[in-house]
Amino acid sequence: MAHLSEEEIEDIKKNHPQKRILRFTFLICGKFIILVGIALLFTGFDFGIKFENINISFVINLLFIVIGMIIV
Repeated sequence: MAHLSEEEIEDIKKNHPQKRILRFTFLICGKFIILVGIALLFTGFDFGIKFENINISFVINLLFIVIGMIIV
């Protein structure tokens, strides 16, 4: 097994700049989706989707929030 020097270990621990940008992008997109879900939930937006005569717009609004949390 090869032994790594302290410099090589510190180099491995560093975050790659592209990963940092990707993480920031996911954070911003996720927060935006959460805010859209909350706005739709509080305004009572109706998607017009019914399942056995039950309006499921509330569930869709909650799914927006959950998907945003998953992305974050």
